[in-house]
Amino acid sequence: MTYEGKKTLSINGFMYRARGVLIGYLLCGPCATSIMVLAKLGPKTTKKHQAIEATLIDAYEKYINSLDA
Repeated sequence: MTYEGKKTLSINGFMYRARGVLIGYLLCGPCATSIMVLAKLGPKTTKKHQAIEATLIDAYEKYINSLDA
């Protein structure tokens, strides 16, 4: 994506406290741009953040549970 006229990469992460794991992820240009626009309105978690984190937590839990099989 481009931010302030420069090529950038959106690297994000959050702490999944239930497991004590830091989950990192990349965002595509359109998603990163929309989140950055909303962030200028004030610090808050967007619905997009919530959906991304819920999806990543679900995928992580499925992966961990698959190791028990």
